[in-house]
Amino acid sequence: MSALKTEEPSVNGSSNTAPWSAATGRDLTELNARHGWSLDAGELAAVQAHFKGLKREPTLAEVETIAQTWSEHCKHKTFTSPIRYKEGKSVKLVKNLLQETIVLATQKLKKPWCLSVFEDNAGIVAFDKTWALAYKAETHNHPCAVEPYGGAETGVGGVVRDVLGAGLGAKPVLNTDVFCFAPPTYDGPLPAGTLHPKRTMTSVVAGVRDYGNRMGIPTAAGGVWFDEAYKFNPLVFVGTVGLIPRALVAKSVKPGDLIVAAGGRTGRDGLHGATFSSAALDDSSSVSAVQIGHAIMEKKLLDALLRARDKGLYRGVTDCGAGGFSSAVGEMAEKSGKKGGAKVRLEAAPLKTTEIQPWEVWVSESQERMVFAVPKEKLAAFAETFAAEGVEHCVLGEFTDSGRLEVSWHGNVMVELDLHFLHKGVPRRERQAVWEAPKTSPRKGGRGSEKSRAGEALRFCLSNLNVCSREWIIRQYDHEVQGGTVVKPLQGLHHDGPGDACVIWPQAVVGESGGWRGFSVSHGMNPSYGKLDPYAMALAAVDEALSNLACVGADVSQAALLDNFCWGDPEDPKTLGALVRCAMGCRDAALGFSAPFISGKDSLNNTYADAKGVKHSIPGTLLISAVAPVPDVRQAVTMDFKTANNPVYLVGWTSDETGGSLWEAFSGETGGAVPLVEPRSAKDSLWAVSAAVRGGLVMSAHDLREGGLAVAAAEMAFSGEVGVRLDLERVPRTKGVTDAVTILFSESPSRFLLEVSPEKEKAFLKAMKGVPLARVGQTIANPVLRVVDLNSLTLMEERLHELKAAWQRPLEKPRVLVLRTAGTNCDLETASAFKMAGGDPELVHVRELVTGRTKLFDYGIVAIPGGFSYGDDVGAGRIFANEIRGQLRELKGFIRSGRPVIGICNGFQVLVKAGILPQTPAGEQVASLTFNDSARFEARWVRLRINLQSGSLFVKGLPEMIELPVAHGEGKFVVKSPKVLEMLKKTRSILMQYVNEEGKFAGYPYNPNGSLFNIAAVTNPEGNCLGLMPHPERYVTRWHHPNWTRQTFCKEGVGLELFRNAVNHALN
Repeated sequence: MSALKTEEPSVNGSSNTAPWSAATGRDLTELNARHGWSLDAGELAAVQAHFKGLKREPTLAEVETIAQTWSEHCKHKTFTSPIRYKEGKSVKLVKNLLQETIVLATQKLKKPWCLSVFEDNAGIVAFDKTWALAYKAETHNHPCAVEPYGGAETGVGGVVRDVLGAGLGAKPVLNTDVFCFAPPTYDGPLPAGTLHPKRTMTSVVAGVRDYGNRMGIPTAAGGVWFDEAYKFNPLVFVGTVGLIPRALVAKSVKPGDLIVAAGGRTGRDGLHGATFSSAALDDSSSVSAVQIGHAIMEKKLLDALLRARDKGLYRGVTDCGAGGFSSAVGEMAEKSGKKGGAKVRLEAAPLKTTEIQPWEVWVSESQERMVFAVPKEKLAAFAETFAAEGVEHCVLGEFTDSGRLEVSWHGNVMVELDLHFLHKGVPRRERQAVWEAPKTSPRKGGRGSEKSRAGEALRFCLSNLNVCSREWIIRQYDHEVQGGTVVKPLQGLHHDGPGDACVIWPQAVVGESGGWRGFSVSHGMNPSYGKLDPYAMALAAVDEALSNLACVGADVSQAALLDNFCWGDPEDPKTLGALVRCAMGCRDAALGFSAPFISGKDSLNNTYADAKGVKHSIPGTLLISAVAPVPDVRQAVTMDFKTANNPVYLVGWTSDETGGSLWEAFSGETGGAVPLVEPRSAKDSLWAVSAAVRGGLVMSAHDLREGGLAVAAAEMAFSGEVGVRLDLERVPRTKGVTDAVTILFSESPSRFLLEVSPEKEKAFLKAMKGVPLARVGQTIANPVLRVVDLNSLTLMEERLHELKAAWQRPLEKPRVLVLRTAGTNCDLETASAFKMAGGDPELVHVRELVTGRTKLFDYGIVAIPGGFSYGDDVGAGRIFANEIRGQLRELKGFIRSGRPVIGICNGFQVLVKAGILPQTPAGEQVASLTFNDSARFEARWVRLRINLQSGSLFVKGLPEMIELPVAHGEGKFVVKSPKVLEMLKKTRSILMQYVNEEGKFAGYPYNPNGSLFNIAAVTNPEGNCLGLMPHPERYVTRWHHPNWTRQTFCKEGVGLELFRNAVNHALN
């Protein structure tokens, strides 16, 4: 075998430097950093000692294999290594955090319907007597930080394959997604290379959308959380639920079985993905660690796999995720025979490129690949089945019982590793952890003086980014594909209100034997609580997830949980102490609610190291996902009030618990008590509500979370367009809660607001006996939220449509009116650019404005694209300008309102000839765009200098020099008199000018049309109306640039930033 050296090691051993065995600790550390292995000093020393014992040098492929296998991502070293935990004066040695918290709770509960937990690619629970549910939730945080679209897309692809690799393969029937971003309106500093949160958010949503939609899997459950602390490290959680016959849950690998890989080809994408995800981000983080997704390939793979499964053509299966073949084959090899083993001939793997080293083939994380254990006698049938679906396969070797993982390339041995060392040899280093509870200072004397602000506070809560509508995200997902979504993510009379959970009726998969049985999926998360007490956060997250299930009619007595921990630097004792406390909360919540954990994931090192080496960590974040059966989907309930004159009940106690709440965010208060769940008593309320909903005794149900009673009541009312009257005196509350504000905005957990029909009220009360509840109001016909104070006087009365508008507005994608007329031919690409930038474009013919069928002020942006309107037969843009003149007053008012308007090429000509640009007091036309000096059409790329002092919103963040294409016959900018040019200079309205490579004015061809003063673009003095001859919509990706094959460009073209600036301005 060729040896790994301490300097530029390679498989062929060409280096003449010192061998690995003689390397110093410093040498090994430098190698580790150079290769991105993310191994610590103890682990490097363990590898060195192992090969010294073998009296040979390791190969690069061997160290790469060990690095992937021992990564935090794969081995969960922090959770499984000893931790010395200090809390106050108490010190405790936690030998294995995972085993002593999450796993312990599941083991103690011993639920018979848990069929496979913590041992496969997904947790598996019983669905009915014939079918089982497999559920897995993953994170793809680091990839989404550096390449959000690709990271999100491959995150979905990876978790889908986790479910395909659970048991002998489950059919995916639901995708989920939960995101944590910095606010899209963030305008603070960002280091070079860090993407703006708005771009990250829109790109992540697009990636999740495209992969799920193309695979035909509904994305119907999820959430979004915003906090500036995620500006360097966004969090992207993606999950998949699948159905599998219970008889196919078990799998095996036997010596002699063939190692068969199927699906996509192997390339250099995703190299070091596992180790990359196990380290902190910095400005050197590489996009090459992010895989490239291909949803259609995965859909073909899915179809072939399920056909082969049903024919019994393989014994075992897993996906190629982190570590690629090295992890997939290595993990399956461990299960082969008594000692395990595998012999791989890697040259058999189909490749995307010849520019790849053998070790890269071995650890590449190229997507859409699965590895199977196929009995030799079934290979022919396996090959035929996959070929029928157009899916490639290859035989990589065979599983053995040698105790070794052996890999060769054309007969040359690359890897020969002892499996026990590979999987059990990682050193378990003890870490230090400490928890210091922050001091609380509960408000004394109540909040009675604040009650006049109750209406203002409610609107603040509804418009808060962590409460407001997510409709613009949800509408992009095909959440009804497969025909099983019976409770949808958007609920209410107009299908645009919030929902607690989705309900899926998988009849297309299980057939008639499944009857009306379905399942529900929900989530719980609140990082704000975790900043104060991670233990309370964990309890609240479990409580929220289970409460959401109960609200839609799921049987929470059979609920199963998934944990996803996203944390900062585990080497920081305080950070690790918070993680330990959070895990303890998960254990106590699971035991208290009698809900076992079946699967989970941790993503640590969510930190960013700045140029000075200072680490910035995310807030400790826990996502709890929950799944439970719905015995009869016809009894499922949504959260919107249904009709007037129905009793409204509140279940649960209200206490003064505002720590980390929206009330604190609104009022500026601090030091409040964190909402704290008492699981065993909360369980009684939870199970009672679940049974009442399933029994048909509840018309609508909603749990109380962010914003408390006020927000829950508002959401139920405006979603159903049914008013409600609340009497605060009747609210069950603990001692010390004596004011309306606390009752309305406390975020005490384990509470529900329920609508009950008068005919079933008696039966409802009987079913809820022993549970703290009270009738606190009634639905009313008047479309208002009316709150009666403790003194029986009306505290506030808010119109439902105004509350709904406050809730809908914050994340609403700005609508973009792309105005077209006869002959317009650049409208589609302009709309596409705005869509890429996060807008919601709509092509509108000018006649729609003229007739009044479309209102200009229904939009946030107006774009007049380029193209030959009316063939430019009577001068470029002249007829179009005349059509607009009828709407001139409205358009000028639109511009005065501060909303963005852009005219490109022909659109610039329209704005000039309509007298809108240049802007003058009288609004007359004072300039024109006439025939090019060359007397011919000019299509070329030009260099432009931007006047960054202009104040134009469109060029925010752009460099002074940019390149864009032009294509016009009449682009020469001329003015009526010299005074016009002086006015343009004085008001800084000249935004772009044609220049040469040195940034200086020059004639043709640099100035392609002979424009006066080399003017290429003009803005109004306020900076929100832009006219330009170059085409920014033709440079929105690197591949638009004519030199993209010769030079390295940013993936985005500068034109896209111009459109994004308009969208961001409209959002604000």
